[in-house]
Amino acid sequence: MNLAELEQRALELVRQADFGPEAVRVNAEIVKSAPTRESAWTRLGRCHLEQRQFDEAVEALRAALALNPSNAIATRLLSEVRRQRALTPTAKERATTGFSTREFAMLESLSPDEAARALRPRIEALFDTINQTAIAARIVDARH
Repeated sequence: MNLAELEQRALELVRQADFGPEAVRVNAEIVKSAPTRESAWTRLGRCHLEQRQFDEAVEALRAALALNPSNAIATRLLSEVRRQRALTPTAKERATTGFSTREFAMLESLSPDEAARALRPRIEALFDTINQTAIAARIVDARH
């Protein structure tokens, strides 16, 4: 495929909200052929974000922003990468506290209402787990 065909295919994939392996391949080919193509770098960053390939997403979005520091889409996507990465704890962090250092840092930046909303599913899951154990009856007895 030539560059125009690749660009057309990349745009078709965006319209289909397809940010999978083919979209990565097409946009990677575009930036390899035309490294100053800001839109391809932005799309490539989005593809990597959707696939939770955070390091690759940051690299692509920084390349887009190096070409155009005013690229609002790349800026928003980079913020989203950082937010999602912060909420993705490592296996070791999850095993020790259930929360990662990044998650605690993210919680510090939220208002109390936003933090409560962010924590609600995990707190409810904790209560559901406790309620399914033998300790639940002992907790109720202790409260009475």
